[in-house]
Amino acid sequence: HANVVALRQAFVHQRAVFLVHDYWPGAQSLLDYVTSRGAGNLLPENILWSIATQLFTALRTVHDQKISFRGGVSLQRVLLTGRNRVRLSSPGLMHILEPGRERTPEEDHMREDVAAVARILLVLCCMSAQALRNPKDSMDFVATRYSKDLTALVAAPFQRPCTVYDVLTLCSRGLLTEMDELYSHSDALEEHLSKQLETNRMNRILVKLNLVNERPEYGKSEAASWAETGDRYILKLFRDYVFHQTDDNGQPWLDIGHIMTSLNKLDIGSMEKILLTSRDGRSILVVTFADVRKCLEEAFQELVAGHRSTQYYQSKRVHSGQPARPGLHHGGPLTPGRHAHSGMMHQHQHQHHHHHAGMAMNSSVPFPSSQIAAAGANMYGGGGNPYPPDGHSFHPQPY
Repeated sequence: HANVVALRQAFVHQRAVFLVHDYWPGAQSLLDYVTSRGAGNLLPENILWSIATQLFTALRTVHDQKISFRGGVSLQRVLLTGRNRVRLSSPGLMHILEPGRERTPEEDHMREDVAAVARILLVLCCMSAQALRNPKDSMDFVATRYSKDLTALVAAPFQRPCTVYDVLTLCSRGLLTEMDELYSHSDALEEHLSKQLETNRMNRILVKLNLVNERPEYGKSEAASWAETGDRYILKLFRDYVFHQTDDNGQPWLDIGHIMTSLNKLDIGSMEKILLTSRDGRSILVVTFADVRKCLEEAFQELVAGHRSTQYYQSKRVHSGQPARPGLHHGGPLTPGRHAHSGMMHQHQHQHHHHHAGMAMNSSVPFPSSQIAAAGANMYGGGGNPYPPDGHSFHPQPY
């Protein structure tokens, strides 16, 4: 149950019994909370209803298994683990510390659990650990400060032995309010998750673009820059189209909406056409976002193939028990570059860009694995292996 600290393991070592429970960092007991808050600082009624429903529904789950806490419910053993979140701790502890209580019927222990929760609620209503010294006066104080429904809920176990279902019938007001709050909380979490998903998609696109753009040249000819030939040149122009827009006076034009819209269309592979121009205006390309996305994927896969040929990647495969990939040698060259996509309008007048039409890149320089290893972990889903599985490429999916 969400409001019971889970018991994960129990074992005996050197004639001692060990119980392993979930650890909640920063948690404090309700006794410490009441002591630190002070008697004059009463809790709002909606928070008291929330705590009551959490504790009683936790008891319901435990009692439905025909077991109880056997007197283990107290202010010291109820933990406040978050904002208005309480959890019953040390389940199973009293079964070990007081095995003689097994002679008492389990139903009596269950009623004692309900009475213990009522005493906790009385202390929280009065915000004083001394409230249990005179329960009658404390109940009178609760009746003057809180509603009749909450007063009846707290007073019922003091007046007669109650099962957990007896008090749950008195919790209808709190249960309905708690359900409404849970729905609102769930909607807020889902909205936050959708924003994080959007952020992760943009981060993946930006990582790939930065891995390709302005990458140092490593070809046979020092005049041939890998990042500015073939598909990579289209990505360079697209980078300028997204991030380096200027107005008619040549001043920077900072439009976050344009940036986010362009990256989203790139991620889904939109068929919308855009005009890409070089900074000197001599090169003009008419492409779609789908074309740019294909260029990005092919350029990125080229980097991945080169990375897999490095000694570092091969050694990781050997250490993980996977055989080295055939056809790849330590420090080997990158795979040949790909040609530009057909169907694009291309007016290209740079002499050193003429390689764009059909030059195949070949390199004898080992690929610098350190530049991609860190980014790969997130792009391939995290975990211990920062590289994509063999035979698989990573393709962004539309949101």
